[in-house]
Amino acid sequence: MPRRSVLLLLLPLALLPAKGCTEALPDQPAYAVRDPARWPFATDSPWNHPIGSDAHFTNIHSPGLDRHGPANINVTAWSHPVFLATTGDPQRTIILRDGGPPQATIHVPATATPDPRADGHLHIVDPGRRLVTELFQADLSQPGKIIAHSAIQNALTGPGIYDTWHGVRAYGGSAIGGLIRQDELTRGIRHALAIAVRRAALNKNGPDGRPFVWPASAADNGWETTYAERGNLYMGTLLAIPADLPLWQTSLPRSGPLYQLARALQDYGAYITDAADANLCFYAEPAAAREIPEDFADQLSAILPLLQVVTNNNPTSIGGGGIPRTSFAPPLSVKGIE
Repeated sequence: MPRRSVLLLLLPLALLPAKGCTEALPDQPAYAVRDPARWPFATDSPWNHPIGSDAHFTNIHSPGLDRHGPANINVTAWSHPVFLATTGDPQRTIILRDGGPPQATIHVPATATPDPRADGHLHIVDPGRRLVTELFQADLSQPGKIIAHSAIQNALTGPGIYDTWHGVRAYGGSAIGGLIRQDELTRGIRHALAIAVRRAALNKNGPDGRPFVWPASAADNGWETTYAERGNLYMGTLLAIPADLPLWQTSLPRSGPLYQLARALQDYGAYITDAADANLCFYAEPAAAREIPEDFADQLSAILPLLQVVTNNNPTSIGGGGIPRTSFAPPLSVKGIE
């Protein structure tokens, strides 16, 4: 849940050059450049940074997470719909539900629809493909307006994380960070994932006295009474499948959506960005629903026992540091939509 009702405007950041090589993995396509609307954030963002050879792993110890329990993927409910606006789309002005002056006026596609559940997330990419307006509890029922509890504009060319709260997810960063996008479960996921666990699985006593660890900059409202007092899971913790566990030696399939998810978890890992009622859940945009098998929730239970905590993930050793286990993201190419 967001910590406050506010809209902050960010100037688009300068495009960053690629870091390292960009050759494809054996069954993933190569990209010379990438569209920030579909593959966002700077090359050196933690959302695009691979796990490194110096990563330290330890088993999960949490009173509220069942490592052999269920997992699911939020795709058509409790998800994060993303729509790409054009200059021909009608404009709407954002009004915060708690009052205050009108906020930004943005182009919004006529097809844009918030998630149907209480969180009502909706994210609109601007026609220039440099900014995403992220909305919590969005209501488009009034012509020319968006009524929302919270609204934030984040740079698609920036890091996707912040030193203070600047998002509509509990961890304080961009809401589309770690989101599985359309076609990624079939063509490959080339970024870290976002996950949520129960509040009781999160330790409120972080190493530096805060209820979160980097890259998180915030925690859920009410963390003081709803988070646990022990365990090694915190808001912002990075989980991954250790590099010394070859996927072909597990019971996982060698292709398909579950394999692509597992591969991303080994190459990039997953950050805890939210709390949920589920044991553990991933997030995919609704446009990816057709790629998800009906029994995918049952398949995901095989992933949990493989996950471990990366204990040395921090700003100076993203993903644990050392030699990245896969290539960095290619450079960004911004081409606006007319």
